[in-house]
Amino acid sequence: MIRSIMKRFIYTLIIAFVLPSAAFAYKLSVDSIPLELRENAAAVVRTHQMVYTVLSPGKAKASHRLVLTLLNESVDHLRLYEINYDKFRSVTRINAAVYDANGKFIEAIPSSRIMDVGEGGGFISDARMKRIIFPVNRYPFTIEVEYDVTINGSLNLESWSFHPNPYISVEESSVQYIIPSLVPFRYSGHYMNASFDSIRTADNTIYTWVQRKMPAIGKWFFSPLIVSRTPFLLASIEDFEFGGIKGSMRTWKSLGQWAWELNKGLDQLGEAEKKRVAELTSGLKSDREKAEALYRYMQSRTRYASIQLGIGGYKPAPAMEVSEKGYGDCKGLTNYMYALLREAGITSHYTWVRAGTNKSIIPAFVSDQFDHIILCVPLQGDTVWLECTSQTQPFNFLGSFTCDRDVLLITPDGGKMVRTPPFSHSYRKSTGIINVNRREASKGSLRMTSGGLGFDKNQIFSGKSVIEMKRMINEGMALGTFRADTAAYREITEGEPVSELDFDLTLNDFAVVAGTRIHFNPCLNGFGHQPFDTVSVRIYEVEERIDSIVYRFPAEYRAEHIPSPVSAEGPYGSYRYSIETLDDGSLLFRRKLSLNKGIYTGDRARELFVFLNTAARSDQRRIYLNRAQ
Repeated sequence: MIRSIMKRFIYTLIIAFVLPSAAFAYKLSVDSIPLELRENAAAVVRTHQMVYTVLSPGKAKASHRLVLTLLNESVDHLRLYEINYDKFRSVTRINAAVYDANGKFIEAIPSSRIMDVGEGGGFISDARMKRIIFPVNRYPFTIEVEYDVTINGSLNLESWSFHPNPYISVEESSVQYIIPSLVPFRYSGHYMNASFDSIRTADNTIYTWVQRKMPAIGKWFFSPLIVSRTPFLLASIEDFEFGGIKGSMRTWKSLGQWAWELNKGLDQLGEAEKKRVAELTSGLKSDREKAEALYRYMQSRTRYASIQLGIGGYKPAPAMEVSEKGYGDCKGLTNYMYALLREAGITSHYTWVRAGTNKSIIPAFVSDQFDHIILCVPLQGDTVWLECTSQTQPFNFLGSFTCDRDVLLITPDGGKMVRTPPFSHSYRKSTGIINVNRREASKGSLRMTSGGLGFDKNQIFSGKSVIEMKRMINEGMALGTFRADTAAYREITEGEPVSELDFDLTLNDFAVVAGTRIHFNPCLNGFGHQPFDTVSVRIYEVEERIDSIVYRFPAEYRAEHIPSPVSAEGPYGSYRYSIETLDDGSLLFRRKLSLNKGIYTGDRARELFVFLNTAARSDQRRIYLNRAQ
């Protein structure tokens, strides 16, 4: 019986892209959305479908349908919908429509209002996009879009995320792959509880997954583990052809062999560049010194530009071209650095990596799960990693963008899976002096010293003007009505990189005057209360936040109430809070919050939130001063 129902569903899903939307019995009214899907959600995906038909190795057709209800203005940006295409992907059909809160049809979007635009955004690209801007309507309302894409060249089948945005609810999400019977098909599902079925026809096997009722989650200071464990499906066929080169997904080695062939011959340098390499490395004793000198040289004469020309997603520009033009994307710049090192006799490996906060790939499933390129330089007794798209990144420093994750080295022998190093220690330390005033604004000077992940985050200040840094400080610190009056930033990159951000500030409402008393909160970067939820939490990096600030105040005032010390500790980290009276009557505020990398579930997650809220309550306490009689 279940199999029969699934067969009927599969048939319905197949014809969904050839019948008009009126043929469907979907309830589009807002009232039909289950209450649990409205909680924490500003939008609800009513249905999201893809049918992916493999026609031959490297050729396919993907049919999409999305019905999305926008509940309020906070998701107004979702009225913009874009469909990317390029020389390998063509959009063959688009239908779009709008419905009111009751599910009543308002209008269809005519083709004249579907724009065809270049990818833009600073990209050098032959890629384009179809852009739909749905009209403003009274909230809530529903938008619908259907389109077909023909693919002529691809490494993977399109993967599918059943709940791509955990802050938006999903009523139903489904994916179907139609695979020729003689073509080996592989898939790997993760964090799914989707129903599944497959049926075989004379020529194809049809695989279908459907998952329903995935509620949105509330936003926290820490990302709950569910954010990194949203359900998704990877799919692939073993053999492919892309860029005129045949490849295989049977092993990481065979995938790397395809990439090596794609890059072959692109590492040649001109005679002038070869001479420059010899000059830069002359007199340097170790390969590490030579690699650092060439890295600094590469940074000094190139800049990053996203390039999506030709086989833009995979094939780098020739090293000679990058050398002449002075710019490139991650592929071109990394290949150029590879060529410089090769000319100096230093071995390195072009490396595929999945960048960003969602760092995990599935090593057990061979497929292209990567979106960025870095360079691995195996030296004697050490391995150096180079991010080639930054003009300011320290030598052998991978930021949070690419650290601590599985990557694929592209070697002459094929692909090799290795892991980039994690941050050993991340911290941010604030030191300074605040002069607390009664009749006018309080003033102070602060220095924020950061290392590890903190250094990585503070690199946003690198190369910025004083005006820009002051604006960034003003927007980035929750200190009430305050302003940064000066700002200076520097990096110390010898050894473990450290950054220092110095600024003077004026705090207009820092101290509250109540009769003869003044009171203020000494914790400038305190925690807010974190409501507990039963889902698990992941902390990605070991991190410390340290504050050591002296508070001075008018001589006629004495401390009437000083918050008592607080100490808390557990497997998740530690918290220390204390205030000490100095010889001159000033108050030294010390605070240290240490968080340990880990996954916390069940009782440990509950204990973590008790710990966090202990810190939050402590951070909100105030110092009271009273004028001496």
